[in-house]
Amino acid sequence: MKIRRPVLASLAVLLFPALASAQTGLPSADALEAPVANEQPQPVAEPVAETATEPAAEVAEQAEGEQESTERDPRLVSRMLNLEGGVGLQHMAAAWGGEVGTYRLALLGQFYSGNDAIRFNDKETFFGGNLLFEASPVDYFSANIRLQTRNNVNSFGRPEAMLSQGDLSLGLKGYYPVTPGVTLGADLSFFVPTDFGGTGLTFDGMSIRPRFLASFAFAELAGPGVDLNAHFNIGYRIDRTENTVPDNILPTRVERFAYDLTAYDALELGLGFEYEFPYVSPFLAWNLAIPVNGADGVCDQPNLPCVADAGFASYPNVLALGIKAEPVENLGLHAGVDIGLTSEDAAALPVTLPWQMVFGLQWTIDPRPKIEYVEKEVEKKEPTLAPEAFVVGVVTDRESALPIAGAVVNYPMGNETAQVTNDKGMFKSYGYAPGSTVRFAISHPDYEAIDVDRTLPNEAGEHELRVQMKAVAKAGELTGGVEDEQGNAIAGATIWLSGPEETSVQPDASGRFNATVKPGQYSVAVSAPGYLTRGRDVQITADKKTDLQFVLKPEPKESLVELKGDKIEIRQTIYFETGKATILPKSFPLLEQVTAVIAENPQVKQVVIGGHTDDVGSDEFNLELSQQRASSVRQFLIDQGISGDRLVAKGFGETQPLLPNTSTRNRSINRRVEFKITDR
Repeated sequence: MKIRRPVLASLAVLLFPALASAQTGLPSADALEAPVANEQPQPVAEPVAETATEPAAEVAEQAEGEQESTERDPRLVSRMLNLEGGVGLQHMAAAWGGEVGTYRLALLGQFYSGNDAIRFNDKETFFGGNLLFEASPVDYFSANIRLQTRNNVNSFGRPEAMLSQGDLSLGLKGYYPVTPGVTLGADLSFFVPTDFGGTGLTFDGMSIRPRFLASFAFAELAGPGVDLNAHFNIGYRIDRTENTVPDNILPTRVERFAYDLTAYDALELGLGFEYEFPYVSPFLAWNLAIPVNGADGVCDQPNLPCVADAGFASYPNVLALGIKAEPVENLGLHAGVDIGLTSEDAAALPVTLPWQMVFGLQWTIDPRPKIEYVEKEVEKKEPTLAPEAFVVGVVTDRESALPIAGAVVNYPMGNETAQVTNDKGMFKSYGYAPGSTVRFAISHPDYEAIDVDRTLPNEAGEHELRVQMKAVAKAGELTGGVEDEQGNAIAGATIWLSGPEETSVQPDASGRFNATVKPGQYSVAVSAPGYLTRGRDVQITADKKTDLQFVLKPEPKESLVELKGDKIEIRQTIYFETGKATILPKSFPLLEQVTAVIAENPQVKQVVIGGHTDDVGSDEFNLELSQQRASSVRQFLIDQGISGDRLVAKGFGETQPLLPNTSTRNRSINRRVEFKITDR
């Protein structure tokens, strides 16, 4: 294997012109630079309005000879690059990029020296150099490039010194601030290594990694004074570095580390925090790579366990601690340490070092034109202000008339910044010309949004506006379980809900189900293949949980009940004790089928249960008995879960016979219970 010459000297030469520009008076970027996330705008000396009669030449003479202020106010550290060339923390990426129209050039080094790092009884010295460049040419987009060299000296290496020269990576990032303090983005990186044992780039080993990014600025989320930023990364690296190794060669542990070779793809996770002080910014970041989709023969390396056997202890796992600083404007310094948390080596993975120093510097290039402010005293003239009218608004709950705090007031007709109502539900608008019309778009998470137009009177001053908002109905929760008569869970069931909203859910393997719906009265039906449908009418209350248990019985071999037109037909008689309203048990299966039909048809709003007798006995006795029997059937259906509001019991006695009461058979037919639908 050839030993290649280091290129650190050539990398440094590329950096020095940028450093030299610091000595040639490169103009400051602060004057026009927009604040970065969490950065508070710094006060500057603003030009004072001159009198209308003062000639421009006279003002110029007053300014002549005055000295510009060179005192630099404390400010937050500029956005600095990570080891891949994007804005971030050592190994992590931030979702945001640099200021539009600016560039960053950095040189970051990596260093380790120690024993027993790659293998037992070895002596290892590692140095890496990274020349990084990042550009932010337009809004919400940045691009970066990295040129890397890795110099590895190991007492077990053959040869002892190995150099990976000129590894190249390219990155593209897009991002967008979805809300104040929250920025989401994605990047796509390409990693092109040098050939194994060679000096040129090889695209056969190019790796690709798409990644999702999120950054949170707590100064905007929680308010000024909390200058903490949090970053989250998740990506998938399609790693092809193993393709650079000839088929007849099995890389040693030293070679695998020196050339950063892996036979696995990786799911990459990162979580980092930084706190921004004037001039310095300490950070903490954690990165984990989960090996997946290993190549054929990944476990063939002798004396090392397979990743599948070693488990989490072998995953590349690094905790980074460090600090970024900017002692001189646009010149940033980086110092950090990687602490390796990987406790076990595994075949086909490069070793994770127990520690590694990371250090370097960065130059921020801002070619945008600058405006220099000079303090001077000129004659002042108080401007004459046009009369203004203001709206003083009070936002209240429509039902309770209580004030609504935290309502957001937007101005859709202009570019005014949104306002928020105080604890008394009040806000004061911006000033407008008397007689103009202002539109307010008012919103709150617990209320329906509303737009209000207010035409101001033709006089200056404050004018009242009262706005009432309607509360949004909060959801309720329905939970429960479905099982058979032996207590076994029925996972294949479907729970149908009909009421203020129509929906259905299915239970999990344990038979449990959960549904979140608008509050109100619901008809709940539970059906499953091979089982008789059960139903329940229930009131769902906002912000409360209602729990129901359903026990399903096997579906009967013969269907005895049918919904037909405006009635529910039954093909058997409902039997009672002689002269009484007690239902005999042999009629229970029939009534359970009636329950199933009503439960399966929530559109049936009301059913009249009619009780009928023959002519045996007095008219008064028969009328009372038919009413009691109809009420017994109604109560049975209620006990099965049907709402009483849907059921009406009515006794007709002997007044509506189907056949003349002239025989025992005819009288048995006249003794009956009927179900008629009166409301759909």
